[in-house]
Amino acid sequence: MAFATIDGIATRYEVMGSGPPLLMYAPGGFNATIEAWSNMGVYAKTKPLDHLSKHYTCILFDRRECGQSGGRVERLTWAHYVAQGRGLLAHLGFARAHIMGGCMGCCPVAAFGVMHPEMVQSMILFWPVGGAKYRISSHQRFAEHLTFVQQHGLAAVVELVIRDGKAFGADPRGAHGPRSSGTIVRLGLPMPNRTSNNTSSPSSRWRARCSTAIPRRVPSLKTCCVSISPR
Repeated sequence: MAFATIDGIATRYEVMGSGPPLLMYAPGGFNATIEAWSNMGVYAKTKPLDHLSKHYTCILFDRRECGQSGGRVERLTWAHYVAQGRGLLAHLGFARAHIMGGCMGCCPVAAFGVMHPEMVQSMILFWPVGGAKYRISSHQRFAEHLTFVQQHGLAAVVELVIRDGKAFGADPRGAHGPRSSGTIVRLGLPMPNRTSNNTSSPSSRWRARCSTAIPRRVPSLKTCCVSISPR
């Protein structure tokens, strides 16, 4: 285990294997840690690190605000996650690399390719996050978080993170997501109260409105891979 300070934030990282550099943005939503590549869902079954490390220098890291990496209270965009990966490559002395992402890690990989094409030898998007059900549940999660922030302030969010250590998926009050407020504004939907099992609650009505606002039949994009080979 090693740490590098990137833009004033500690980044926990590991390097394994040998060959061309492969920067890997972890899956796991808002709990994107190194371990997710080995113990989460399909990754635990396919064991990508066992195979990739035989041919590539795999660069793994806890995304900022996740795992043992540090963080900062600020409005996040994909560019912040791109900066973390770019800074880690610079720290390790790599000017160019293959970039791979799993699940929500595909998003910063795509942004990386747009922002720094000269540094990208190839992009691999494995199991990109998406689909109507995911989008609906994520908007709900953001709405709960924003409601908590409006009612209690950012200091209460920081207090929750320090006290409970829960990831955003476990407790939506406890972490920020990229452009979360913009998501709600673009939908033009009112902010809900806390989640309730009551179908007449504001949260349930908000969820129902999302269901009608977002088409249900969205193609399910599971895996989109761009093959990589050393040059």
